[in-house]
Amino acid sequence: MELLQRIRAVEEELKAAEERLNFATNQLDIDLAVIDIDAAERKRNLLYKLAKKEGVVANGF
Repeated sequence: MELLQRIRAVEEELKAAEERLNFATNQLDIDLAVIDIDAAERKRNLLYKLAKKEGVVANGF
């Protein structure tokens, strides 16, 4: 998968996890959403670092 596609996919994962957190109704769902948000943010940050290292430039990021 192309790097920019991977970044877009992780951004979607992050949005979905944030949405789950917004509608969580019990502690377990809150905890799982927070874990998913943390994981997606870490993935995104790693992909951003890799993109910077490779000199990838894209509008909207």
